[in-house]
Amino acid sequence: MSPEVFERLVLEYMWSVEAARDVHVYGRRGQKQYGLDIVGEDRGRRRFVCQVRRLQAITPTEIRAAVVDYAGPPRISGEPATARRFDASRFVLATAASTHDDTALVDEITALQGEYRGDLEIEVIGIEHLSVKLREAAGIVAAFFGPAWAHAFCGVEPPASSPGHATGFGLLEGPLAEQGLEHMATHAEQVRETEPTVAAGICRAIADKLEASGYPGHAEVFRHRAGDDLRRAGDFAGAFDMFWQLGFDSLLRGDTQARLAEFSNRMPVLDEVRQAKSTVLTTALAWYGQGSDLTTSIPALRNVLDADDPQALALVTVVVEQAVVDQLFSTDPPKPMVGAEPPADLMTLADALLAIGERALASTGPASRAWRARLRCALADAGLERSHRARNSTTVDQAYGSLISDVTAGRIPPGPAAMVHARAGRAYAVAGEPDQAIDSWRRAVMAALPEFGGDAREAFRSMTRVVNSRGEVLLPDLARISQAVPNRRTFLAAASDPAIAALDALRDRSVQQAFLSVRRCIWEARLSGHLYDEGWAQATFADVLKAADRPDAELTNRIAAGDGKRAAAAAAARSDWLDVLEQLQYGTPWAVAAAAQVLAAEADLVPDDAVRQILHRLIELAETAATSPAVAGQPPGAAFHALTSFAHRIDADHFGSLVQLVRPHLVEANRLTEPSIGIVRELYRALPEHRDELAVLLTAALDQSHQAHAWRAVRALHEPADRLESITRDRARNGDDDAIDSLSQWRVATPEVRVAARRSAANLLRTPTGHPRTSWGFGGSNATLTAMRVATLMTDGDNEDLPPEALALAQPEEGPIEPDVMAITAAGPVQPLAAAVVNKLLDLAADSHDMAVSRADAVAALAVLVEVMPANTQLDIARRLVALAREPEFGPQDDAEVYGADPLRGFRMNLGGRTLASRALRTAAQAYKSALASDPALADADLATGMRTLAEAMLRSDDGTEAQDAAASLAIIAELVPVDLLRLASHPSSEVRALVMHGWVATAGHPSSLPLQLAADPDARVRRSVAQFANTVVAILGQADSVELVNRLRTDRAWSVRDRLDRALSDSGGT
Repeated sequence: MSPEVFERLVLEYMWSVEAARDVHVYGRRGQKQYGLDIVGEDRGRRRFVCQVRRLQAITPTEIRAAVVDYAGPPRISGEPATARRFDASRFVLATAASTHDDTALVDEITALQGEYRGDLEIEVIGIEHLSVKLREAAGIVAAFFGPAWAHAFCGVEPPASSPGHATGFGLLEGPLAEQGLEHMATHAEQVRETEPTVAAGICRAIADKLEASGYPGHAEVFRHRAGDDLRRAGDFAGAFDMFWQLGFDSLLRGDTQARLAEFSNRMPVLDEVRQAKSTVLTTALAWYGQGSDLTTSIPALRNVLDADDPQALALVTVVVEQAVVDQLFSTDPPKPMVGAEPPADLMTLADALLAIGERALASTGPASRAWRARLRCALADAGLERSHRARNSTTVDQAYGSLISDVTAGRIPPGPAAMVHARAGRAYAVAGEPDQAIDSWRRAVMAALPEFGGDAREAFRSMTRVVNSRGEVLLPDLARISQAVPNRRTFLAAASDPAIAALDALRDRSVQQAFLSVRRCIWEARLSGHLYDEGWAQATFADVLKAADRPDAELTNRIAAGDGKRAAAAAAARSDWLDVLEQLQYGTPWAVAAAAQVLAAEADLVPDDAVRQILHRLIELAETAATSPAVAGQPPGAAFHALTSFAHRIDADHFGSLVQLVRPHLVEANRLTEPSIGIVRELYRALPEHRDELAVLLTAALDQSHQAHAWRAVRALHEPADRLESITRDRARNGDDDAIDSLSQWRVATPEVRVAARRSAANLLRTPTGHPRTSWGFGGSNATLTAMRVATLMTDGDNEDLPPEALALAQPEEGPIEPDVMAITAAGPVQPLAAAVVNKLLDLAADSHDMAVSRADAVAALAVLVEVMPANTQLDIARRLVALAREPEFGPQDDAEVYGADPLRGFRMNLGGRTLASRALRTAAQAYKSALASDPALADADLATGMRTLAEAMLRSDDGTEAQDAAASLAIIAELVPVDLLRLASHPSSEVRALVMHGWVATAGHPSSLPLQLAADPDARVRRSVAQFANTVVAILGQADSVELVNRLRTDRAWSVRDRLDRALSDSGGT
């Protein structure tokens, strides 16, 4: 064993056996080392130094000389200390000699330890000590002496290392040392200046050896040196070829930041073919950030093909694949995912690229079967995308048939074969053939294993993105599959995981790096046929674009990902319309569904001239909604639901089609009945001339199991004494509780409503309060329903509807009925009954033993009754509810709701009880204003000021509903106490800003500039609130000072604002 190898053995012993830290060789041969070979720290963070001597025998004098050579004489307290390099606490002498069988050696070591005690710890490690310790380190023994010695000496089989794979020692200490290449590297360095051609040859030899041994990154360093050496030697063609190959290797391993900067200003003009190769590779490497540059690439590709260059097929494949990922063949004209404004002739360029691809396939030169399979897949996908856009008859079988045949015949190797099947699976999924897609991904699993376990796993995951012909979503056990696959390798994987790089960059707010990494994710997933990962990558790309403040691109990519929920949320937050009709017409099935959801979210912003085309496409898609799978993300279902958002803008030509579409779902209940009711509701509002026909449809829906939705529509559409009221009266006479509730809401006091009101009141008055409970209900609206019924009684006056006996709690089998006090009160005069109900509701609201949601229902019921109560009662309600708003006194039964906003809590609810205090304040403000309207003498300045203070505090709440209640309270009392409406108008919540006009109207128009400010608000809800009060604004400010406001609203980008303005001015006779 050479001295250097023995030194490495000792270092490995110190690091592995003694667990030393930061241990390394000190210096190299030829340098002054001061008697030291190894430096490090032990587990106690104490510095040690080590001298290594590969001697067969050692004398006491040599041991002492080694110690003194480093340490000098022992340090004596009070005298100047001798300087020692590294100021170590421990000195180790490691030798190959025996130190335990010679008494003179043992005595000398003991003497030295005594002399340096308290100053420097002395240790001598001999061959006996090393042998004992190495017996438990089979890996070290195998690395230095071979596996046979490890088995014989340690008694165990050492861990095997596969040929062509890096080892831990090589990575830690450098592969040159492990491979014995240090001398070659030194020689190359020595002759670089004088014999650069020789140096280049040595560096290439080192690189080849390192590559074969599993160190490609280290090999790249030496190839780069070889390129520099060739350039220095004047071999510019050889240097170019070296640097070009390095760049191409960077492209293949997915380096998103690789560039070919070596060519600039460092080499003379190259021949035409090399220039062309440089051009193609440069644009390909820049693709991640800039997208496809066909204007530059296509002429260069032609030159490379003309020269029959060995890399021609690979370069053509790279460019065509990048164009496919950029979706250049799926739109007309092409609309790249990224990059600058596309050239006007991009369609022509795309045609030329496909022709170049076909030419490359037809070439007879030698080419990798993998590259040929990749190009064939890319051309198949491009052809299918164009066919889909043109709606012609090209099928997936036609595009992929020959490829599948070649896979079956074994003419395509396993990795590319798995890719072919997976790409075919994606193509089938896009074509709406889910069963064939699933079959293709199953074949991809078979082709991928055992070599490409990652591709097999992704094929399983892709199956979860489609629904088969039976309406089933396949949910393979991915956890067990992941454990079973032998590895995570994928055919097109980058050297490092771009998904992790993208997420790390997003977390660090490095948006540009995240952009590049996600682009690589999209490339891998799209070209591997990994549909699940493609959706994830597109959605993550949308997150990156959101972070980069690119809202249009963000929304487009969310649609491409099929992420309809987030896409709709992004669209709803926009203040301008983004045209996604292209995706609705020609997108993938998942993109079509997401585009329908987006259009529903931005329906208010759709220009009038685009509505007709959108309606036509939505109706076309929705025709098969009844037979399509009942799962989310299906185009027919998404289109059907989107029609609810457009029905109010229907034209006469589409009315009949839409009615025909919804009629079956109103006559017979199914999953489309609810959106059908929504469509009819909007048609009823928009087209008064068709209301009789639509009322018949709503009546049919009232007899179905979805009748709750139908009744909500009826209540919202009701006008006094209209057909809907007539229908509701008839149903109430037949004992329909929903009809009775509807009449109560409309304050229509039929005999059925009066009887129901008294029965509900009796039950409410019997509700116990103020006692601890062991169980609770989860809320409801019984109190509010009772309040609506009693309020209807109040508007209709007294009448003997029921005797007290009919309201008694128990009906005896024989003998007289003894009604309780509650029955007597409920059957008695209306005013005392209403007062009793109010007192009971106040007690229920203040009952801290009950669930907060039930208490909030009591507050909501008080809000219904407050308008019909006497002024003194209204003032009492206000005072008691203000006290409740200050101290709501939640109990432990409310923890799941009160802390429901905490995402780390296991059990959370949001039933509405969390905003009990703000609801109480809003109702209190309403009650106080009503009391003063009836009797101004009841004014209580302290109460009004207290409500304002509470509301201003709640306005800062993170809970949107609480802040909205606070704003409503301030708007209600604005005419009674000074309120800063400008502060409300600058609130971050649009729901809050939308309430400002109520306060402005109440204060008779102060400040006068506020309506114009709100009319420019980015949120349509706020602008609608201004349009709602347009006639009042004109009356307060005058016609001349309102012209700018009215004109702005009349040309508003939101249809609902324009419509609200028209109705407001029409009601007031304005223009």
